[in-house]
Amino acid sequence: MRSASARVPAGDVAGEARAKCRRDQAFTAQAVRKVVNSLYEECGGTGLFDSSDFQRFWRDTNAAAAHHGLTWDWMAVAWTKTTLGLPTVPGFTFTRA
Repeated sequence: MRSASARVPAGDVAGEARAKCRRDQAFTAQAVRKVVNSLYEECGGTGLFDSSDFQRFWRDTNAAAAHHGLTWDWMAVAWTKTTLGLPTVPGFTFTRA
């Protein structure tokens, strides 16, 4: 039995497992974005300044979550199609390389 931290070559990971991992990454990124945006709204005017560490954190979090590969709607649809055996958009296939 492998430990939870064991490395597995990417080619050995099934398509559904890859799709689930990417779906979970997108969900997590969007959840973090929501939390950071809520905190940003609560921090007041000091968070608006470019010199504020929180402003940089807010900006970087939103920039990362805006990445196409972390878009929840896109990844959720791709995961659903993969799970149901339907074709996915080219470039977002989760089959073995």
